[in-house]
Amino acid sequence: NTRMQTITCVSAIFIACLAICNAASSNFISNALGSNMVLQRSPSQAKLWGWTSSGAVTTVNWNGNQFKATADKSGLWTVVLPASPAGGPHKFQLTSSAGDSATLENILFGDVFFCSGQSNMEMTVNGAFNASAEIALANKYPNIRLFTANNAISATPVNKLTKPKQAWSVASSQSIQPSGGAPWKYFSATCWFFGRNVFDTNKVPLGLIASSWGGTYIQAWSSPDALAKCPSNLDLSDDEATTVSPFSSEESEFASPNQPSVLWNGMVVPFLPMTISGFVWYQGEANSGNAKFYRCAFPAMINDWRAKFSDSPFYFVQLSTWVGKDVNINIPALRDAQTAALALPRVGMAVAFDLGDAKSPLGVIHPRNKQEVGRRLALDALAIQYRKTVVYRGPTAVGANATSSSEGTVVTLKLDPQTTKSEIVQKTPQPCSNPINCKGAEIQGPDGKWVAAKIKIQGSQVTFTVSQKFTAKGVRYAYSAWPLNTIYNKEGLPMPPFTFNL
Repeated sequence: NTRMQTITCVSAIFIACLAICNAASSNFISNALGSNMVLQRSPSQAKLWGWTSSGAVTTVNWNGNQFKATADKSGLWTVVLPASPAGGPHKFQLTSSAGDSATLENILFGDVFFCSGQSNMEMTVNGAFNASAEIALANKYPNIRLFTANNAISATPVNKLTKPKQAWSVASSQSIQPSGGAPWKYFSATCWFFGRNVFDTNKVPLGLIASSWGGTYIQAWSSPDALAKCPSNLDLSDDEATTVSPFSSEESEFASPNQPSVLWNGMVVPFLPMTISGFVWYQGEANSGNAKFYRCAFPAMINDWRAKFSDSPFYFVQLSTWVGKDVNINIPALRDAQTAALALPRVGMAVAFDLGDAKSPLGVIHPRNKQEVGRRLALDALAIQYRKTVVYRGPTAVGANATSSSEGTVVTLKLDPQTTKSEIVQKTPQPCSNPINCKGAEIQGPDGKWVAAKIKIQGSQVTFTVSQKFTAKGVRYAYSAWPLNTIYNKEGLPMPPFTFNL
């Protein structure tokens, strides 16, 4: 019996050691990395990382040079590569003194973007307009590489991803949308059209990472440090923090992603060692019942991501249209709260309230024109990050003055001169199915009621007029769930929504 117990004990120890060794070996290279990926080009320095036995030395062989790193107590090793110009393909051969080995092939250096948010980021290319043609066109972009993280929650920060939905892949009709793929699998339409537009101008390889989950709050994507910056934060079960998930209650509750920091822990932290070029964000619908909190939480999250992940430019989509209970108040308030992020440096906003899609088969909350969303995000990046001379903002109001005239009460908008260099034009608004949800230009009277105003454009001057003569208390534009948008520049960029006291 003693001999059998000894054999059993030794066997158990052997099996445990084997499991540990296999775990280290299977994660020798982080699964956030892989063949076909894009590493961040110079002037930044890209990193490779993974896990082996504690104290083991990992050697990276590349272009006849060797780069070494010693694993820490947890087995983590990190090799910082020399800054490298855009191009490729490259091959990396990796070995460790513990006996691990791996090869990374068909690697390009270029720019890497991290795309995140909820369902409008998760929505895939086959849900966009002209999906078949767009999917086929992907074959012409082999220098764009794609990665889609799997949905994963964690109560604590984790270093390793769950198995990705899509490991690093060369862009093609199959990797953009696999045959028979569901609309929420891969690849993100917003992220793809953003990247494709950037590539068309720069011709520099791009790595696009999609890490998103539909129906999720910003709290789930924020670290505890970021949430601590906003003392008014409500518990996610609080009745005031009304969720507006596009999914059914059964789908929303599956895996419980709506808890503080669980997606930060499970879907952002594993990427923290990576060197990237910028962030792209499309989220907010789930927080539309608590705009005051979002006004604090959104900039706090951006600052925290920059501090912990990458001090990079951040581009986001201002919420599009929606119809439904309470959204006529909640959606415009959330759009306004999103603009608090524009006070931060190197932040760009793509206005999307004019892209409503009442007939979207994925639901009215999911407009199909992600091509235009991607174009507007790309214009932000080209101007802010790549210093291209492009018009990237529509005419933007920064204040207003009210006067009386023979026509009634007239409000003259004060426009940011940097946004009036392009001709301002007026267009016919998109059809409105419910007047309660559809508003355009409005002036507030002394009784607090908002009165619809006529819009007049003369050169770079924009005025709103109502026939009544009164002391105006405020002016606003597009403050509704489904705005009657009419003011653009000739590049097709709309005037952002605004509200001013007078």
